[in-house]
Amino acid sequence: MILGKPPRSLRVSRAARIPPAVLRGTSALLLVVLACGPIAAQMTPPTPVVHADDTSFDYSTGIAVLKGHARIEYGTALLLADQIQINRATGQITALGDFTITSGGERLLAQGGTYNLATSEFKLTGVRAGEPPFYLTAAKAEGTKERMTLTNAVVTYDEPGNLVPMFSADQLTYMPGRKISGVNGHLGLGGYAFFPVPRFDGSIDKAVLPLVTARAGFRHTLGAYVDMGIHVPVWPGIRLGAQIAEYTARGPMAGPAGTYNYDANGQEIAGTFISGFIRDHGDTGADLFGRRIPTDRGYGQWTHQQIIDERLTLTGQFNWWSDSSILRDFHPDQFYPVQQPDSFFEGVYAGDNYYLDLFTRLSPNTFGLVQQRLPELRFDLVPTAIGGGFNERFSASYAALKEDSLFSGPTLRSDRFDAFYAIERPIHPSEWLSLTPVAGGRLT
Repeated sequence: MILGKPPRSLRVSRAARIPPAVLRGTSALLLVVLACGPIAAQMTPPTPVVHADDTSFDYSTGIAVLKGHARIEYGTALLLADQIQINRATGQITALGDFTITSGGERLLAQGGTYNLATSEFKLTGVRAGEPPFYLTAAKAEGTKERMTLTNAVVTYDEPGNLVPMFSADQLTYMPGRKISGVNGHLGLGGYAFFPVPRFDGSIDKAVLPLVTARAGFRHTLGAYVDMGIHVPVWPGIRLGAQIAEYTARGPMAGPAGTYNYDANGQEIAGTFISGFIRDHGDTGADLFGRRIPTDRGYGQWTHQQIIDERLTLTGQFNWWSDSSILRDFHPDQFYPVQQPDSFFEGVYAGDNYYLDLFTRLSPNTFGLVQQRLPELRFDLVPTAIGGGFNERFSASYAALKEDSLFSGPTLRSDRFDAFYAIERPIHPSEWLSLTPVAGGRLT
């Protein structure tokens, strides 16, 4: 029992006895700052648990102060800070000094910050956050859980390191689960930003950092090497850049690279291209046929897929190698799965009961025999009922064929026409027996 007029401030050591309304308010700071979505959104919210070495509550101002190992637990979320102030009247929550918020696999550190329960707005300084594989630092962060702005932000793909892809921007606008946009950005490695990105705007699953790749190592045939690929957003859906490498035993290799994609109005387009050129100062060796590989070497690869509408599709790929060993020597991970590259383009039109196919196969390389089709046009009628239990099938194709000699032999050319027509009648004398007599003919 306390005699006389009660003090304006009631102090409680270790476990805090703070009005429940104030405790419930602290949960918003944990959830909103991390933008990690509701914890057990469909379940009854847990009760916040508050601990501190020294806790006080001023009834006249409605401010609760937690000092010394301040700690708030809310379900799986945890807030640690040097000092926390909670204003019940204004809804303002202030964390002073270094503080940490963790929730599941997400973690945020800051030097200070505030959160307003009435407006759902927060302001943070000295922010560091991580949600693998992304790690972020920013001088300031402010906004709401639906839209937040980061100032002087640096994002790394994987933990920061000398060869880790990084992206920096004067300002980032982040809308969790939807998109990220910004201005005055740069792509680079480690602490060095090389390639400017004046403006960008994209969905989260197409973030810019995975477009920077790097690898380094040592091989006795190449020496020490660093290989880096950069794709810079230059237009919505279009990213251009280069593949750049340095091999101490061979020299520098570089070439343009990029990706593009478009998906709207029933059309889908996607493609990639990559290349590399080098004046090889090492021992180039011999190709498949024992011929000396020249000093000037290079490669170029392009893939393309397109859906024009529900009936018409286009597919293609082009692979040019200066010699049979260019990828084996510099990119063995790409060489061993496909040692004889293919180059073709194909368009397919799907009718109601037929397919019309235009196909071309090219031979840009000089180290393999390829029967080129320049082009081949093919028509296929799917099995179609014509009455009485009978079905008909039909196919026809025309191809202009060419095969170049690898050495001094002649170039082979021919035109080929092929057609096939058949009528068939499936017969099912029992559940376990099925017969299909076929009568047809082929003209080649």
